[in-house]
Amino acid sequence: MDTREIAHQVDDLLMEQGEYVPVELLLRLGRLAYNDYEQWRRGTLPTLAEALQGSPKRITGVLQDAASHCHSLGLEAQSRRYTPWGAADDIAALCLARAEALASLLGTSYRPSPERAQMDLFFDSRETVLESRLREALVGGDRASSESRLAELTDERPDHPNLGAYAVLVDGVSMPANPPEAASVYLEHIEARLEPCATDCLGAEARDYLAPHWRALGGMLNEAVFDSDQPRVHRSYTAARLGYWDEVRAAVEDTSGWWKQPVLVQRLWRAAEHLRDLAIVWQCVCLLCWDHPAHAPEALRESLHFAAASRAFGELDEVLEIGDFPAWYALCHRQCLPDVPADNREAIATAAVVNALITAAARDPGGPEEIEQRRALKAACPALFRQYMGPNS
Repeated sequence: MDTREIAHQVDDLLMEQGEYVPVELLLRLGRLAYNDYEQWRRGTLPTLAEALQGSPKRITGVLQDAASHCHSLGLEAQSRRYTPWGAADDIAALCLARAEALASLLGTSYRPSPERAQMDLFFDSRETVLESRLREALVGGDRASSESRLAELTDERPDHPNLGAYAVLVDGVSMPANPPEAASVYLEHIEARLEPCATDCLGAEARDYLAPHWRALGGMLNEAVFDSDQPRVHRSYTAARLGYWDEVRAAVEDTSGWWKQPVLVQRLWRAAEHLRDLAIVWQCVCLLCWDHPAHAPEALRESLHFAAASRAFGELDEVLEIGDFPAWYALCHRQCLPDVPADNREAIATAAVVNALITAAARDPGGPEEIEQRRALKAACPALFRQYMGPNS
């Protein structure tokens, strides 16, 4: 992933959460699985760094690029301290990493400077301390402590603008243990009530508050059949909201005819990217571009692996249809197209020609077989032939 893609991801986090938190970036990029993060927050992993996926050098580079982007935006750094969920206020902080440089990068978040100045002004105030403790109780799922902390904050600042939102969150703490009977009702409550309040009050920790709700809802949907009229009422959706990518993949692949549903193809694509199963990603790219082309451009732009290729495809001098993207990519990278259950017979026929050409070129570059397959490609798709041969063809 290049620096431009990293900057794009940081910008998205700033837009959504009002701050850049390195852990959130790593979750988004598939460098950290949420269930591993949960184990660390429960104190069962010695360091967060042990759960990171990929080389420490590469991850350090990503975080350095993200921090540099934050500096270029004029954001101000804040140290971020993580404690075990449900622990006492004076408990020691969890260890981010044994390597000092990586620990510093993981433990430094960034906010716009006006917010930082306001936070600094009230950093040691009783109101700020009470609100911080209320957030910790909410994220830790402690109903009694949450109620107590909310009462203290109400007494201290009865005109606090977020008291109503905090009350909604406190009421929601016990809901995973006693959810509404209808899954659709619970989903609506999470997304319409709890999630907006959590985002406003908890920022980056909204994910941790909402996780028990997504788990509870997912449990209610274990036997649910996918309904295209209610695509979010399915366990592949709740698992995706949790970042449980193995479960997303299983939920999609267990659904009969999943490849006919673009939303399921997209969920499997995203899960496979996080799981680094590029063979499955490649299959999903082909399925979406060939059978569900209206959904493909956005999916490619947001892809962890195909965003740069998508930009290059869009900048070609000769405009190609989005259905040609897989064949164009295959020819550029000499990577055969996969066998997928697509309905687009024309695309499948072109794929067979492309694969024959790639195979012939690998076996005998410039030989008679490759020349013959070039002619076949030219007959099947002249535009792709011109891309294969280059600007002077």
